[in-house]
Amino acid sequence: MVETNPNYSVLLAETVEHFLNYLKSEKQFSLNTQINYRRQLYAIIDLTKDSDIIKWQALDSSGLRLLISRSRQTGLQAKSLFLRLFALRSFFD
Repeated sequence: MVETNPNYSVLLAETVEHFLNYLKSEKQFSLNTQINYRRQLYAIIDLTKDSDIIKWQALDSSGLRLLISRSRQTGLQAKSLFLRLFALRSFFD
């Protein structure tokens, strides 16, 4: 088992909050879009808790496949999975 930094979710969450502030102030995204992106990105953080991902740069293609698989296991439907991936793609762009 890989030992992880106990503050991993804080590190990931800080970056998400910076991104959400950017969407609000620079891109002027609607409140609903901001809320949806926040929900999806924090769901991704929750899914990484059992992995060795402590910063976003560590999320590679195999990690992404694992997140998709875990999302499906929780019963996430195709449209919601698409929204989750779209939020993640926007985050990385």
